[in-house]
Amino acid sequence: MRIIFIFIIAVMSLGGYSRALAQHKIDMVEILGIQSDIAAMEERISYLIRHKPELADMKGLRQFHIIDVYPTDNPPVTEGYFTKNEYLDQSFLYHLSPSYYTLNSPWIFGKKKRYISALTFITDSTGNLLATGDVFLVHVAPVKGEDDIKLAKMFFDGEIDFAFYVSQHAGEFITYLKNDSLYAYNTRDLTIYPWCEFIDRYLNTWVTYVKKETNASE
Repeated sequence: MRIIFIFIIAVMSLGGYSRALAQHKIDMVEILGIQSDIAAMEERISYLIRHKPELADMKGLRQFHIIDVYPTDNPPVTEGYFTKNEYLDQSFLYHLSPSYYTLNSPWIFGKKKRYISALTFITDSTGNLLATGDVFLVHVAPVKGEDDIKLAKMFFDGEIDFAFYVSQHAGEFITYLKNDSLYAYNTRDLTIYPWCEFIDRYLNTWVTYVKKETNASE
């Protein structure tokens, strides 16, 4: 079993991903090579929104995509994917790859389409969370979690460039990048931790297994 990391990419509006990351050194859209994947996904989700009565006529909707990625090198999970230092210096970000969905065509002889694997938050023009979904279905929930509401507003207000979490822990900790610095967000008590403090206190809780450091002399 592999641990899945999930990135949340801030998207400015339907039909185009945010270029806010370009001004920073760490641009995960570029690192992962997913610009065209995001465009294709947004086109599909825009189609689903147009067929959702609660959302179809609304203006100024914005999307935030939670994108699945995994370690490019995939050793046995008990060996750990990265060392503590690789988490601390953020170098692990450069050793991740995106996951994908395959969507069957509704037509008998239609071709299957591949979309980047993601969960999407959809907000209104003031940052209120309206719906969640993916390339299969957009769901308008009458009751939304406080953590999701706050997270969507943080994206809307520009407090987050992107974020990810380890799905093995059901989103207890969401990690996000802002201005090339990482932070951890606890979805249970809504506490935000500076990255180094988070790694020192919660690394083994977050990822369970940590790769052993290798001595330079070995």
